[in-house]
Amino acid sequence: MDLSLTKRGQYVVRAAIALARAHGDAYLKTREIAATMNVPGQYAPQVLTLLQNAGLTESRTGSSGGHRLTRPPELISLLDIVRAAEGEIDGSDCMLSGGPCGGGDKCVLHEPWQSAQRVLLVALASTSLESLAGLEEV
Repeated sequence: MDLSLTKRGQYVVRAAIALARAHGDAYLKTREIAATMNVPGQYAPQVLTLLQNAGLTESRTGSSGGHRLTRPPELISLLDIVRAAEGEIDGSDCMLSGGPCGGGDKCVLHEPWQSAQRVLLVALASTSLESLAGLEEV
């Protein structure tokens, strides 16, 4: 079973880390974010738009423009970033049939899967962007 992020999710996390490392400084240019965090240049604008649409970043045009976080990195969770990239993590699909577990007809995997999902959400929510930005390798 694969619980990894999509490429888009990986790029969004990398861009957010670059912005966190520069927090408090001037706006970062798209090309700077792409270069420092190994985000392909052609995807960087899309990645940054996802962060902006989620309200995590803002942008400014012009020679002193670029992108920056809207909040301090300690107030942005990894869950915020993953949701910006991947959407809501709802786990409503039945692990056995592929459709939703509905009403009273819950499959045998419903409760254990929901429990595991709650643990994942808590772990993502309790990991700050600030703590990720302090790590050496991404």
